Amino acid sequence: MFLTRLTLDTAAYRPARLIRDTHQLHAAIAASFPGGAGGRVLWRIEPATYTGQVQILVASPSGPDESELWERITTPDRAETRPYSPLLDRLAKGDRYRFRATLNPVKTRNGKHTPIFDPQAQTDWVATKLAANGVSLNVHSPDLDTDESDAQITATSNDRFTRSGIPGAIELLKVTFDGSLTVTDPDKLRHGMCNGIGRAKGYGCGLLTLAPAHTQ
Repeated sequence: MFLTRLTLDTAAYRPARLIRDTHQLHAAIAASFPGGAGGRVLWRIEPATYTGQVQILVASPSGPDESELWERITTPDRAETRPYSPLLDRLAKGDRYRFRATLNPVKTRNGKHTPIFDPQAQTDWVATKLAANGVSLNVHSPDLDTDESDAQITATSNDRFTRSGIPGAIELLKVTFDGSLTVTDPDKLRHGMCNGIGRAKGYGCGLLTLAPAHTQ
């Protein structure tokens, strides 16, 4: 697995068009990052750090196809790729990390997926999803009487786009969570990090990334 950080200049026509249209961005990433054994292509748009720039993080089994990447998304000097395997290989039970994940919180009943809009319900939902993927949320104490899961909602968007062959617009709830966790099952966590968590993985959801626990 590889992790690639793309920087897009939103003042340029092509990147600006991609950022406005999730389906076009999905197609460009799918063409630029071939699949392979060991996982699937996952991506998310990172929180803005500089005006006029957008960063996209992509996890992929085989790294980018550079000719497609430069043709469809960004220039060579705006892409950084590094191996993901060293982190995945050293995951161990009891390790603590900071995490970030952009996910699609839904509840499913009789095959129908309904977005979860309540923030507390979203936090409960992500705790359950992460537990099924080999980690537990750490807790912190906002007061002397209550412990809360360390998962903060740092961004929410209602993405709206169209797909050929599907009438009307698709609406997709995206929620970004930041917090801290402890590894309980390294194998399940590796699978979740390589294959994604939840729904809408092809459209900017499902990518869980980790950072050292002291990193904010």
